Amino acid sequence: MRLEKNLEDNPIQRKLKELVDTFKGAMPIVVALRNDALQEHHWKEIKDLINSDFDISNPEFTLQSLIDLNAVQFQEDITAISTQASQEASLRAQLQQLDEIWKKVEFTVTTHTRGDALIITEVDIMFQALDEGLATINMVLGSRYVKPLRTEAEKWKKDLMTLT
Repeated sequence: MRLEKNLEDNPIQRKLKELVDTFKGAMPIVVALRNDALQEHHWKEIKDLINSDFDISNPEFTLQSLIDLNAVQFQEDITAISTQASQEASLRAQLQQLDEIWKKVEFTVTTHTRGDALIITEVDIMFQALDEGLATINMVLGSRYVKPLRTEAEKWKKDLMTLT
């Protein structure tokens, strides 16, 4: 911008501006592709979108390689896939946290006076975990990013509903 304001128009200035604009356009894609939450199915989707089987971990894959693939035209889609990967990772973490909570819940039981049945005591802790679990599962199932986790989330909901 300063060159445009302070210098007369010339080919070097135009070329530099073009390079800077290309670099700026590629940076959101670089950020999106550096997302640790990207799974194999996300990479397949990105590679299909760009129509190239590139290897981002290859040391010879550079910013210029990304520019040469003309990935800038898919910036919005690549960013959306990266966002989807992050949201799926968040939902996966919530399901994992739910699993950890239920692994720690202990059912305290006593023997019925007739001795032929067990009675669950201290149900407050169980009901609190159940309420929190159902709230979490309903939030996960309500997310638009739940698709790859839907089966697992629905199984959790079924299991929690069985306890109620």
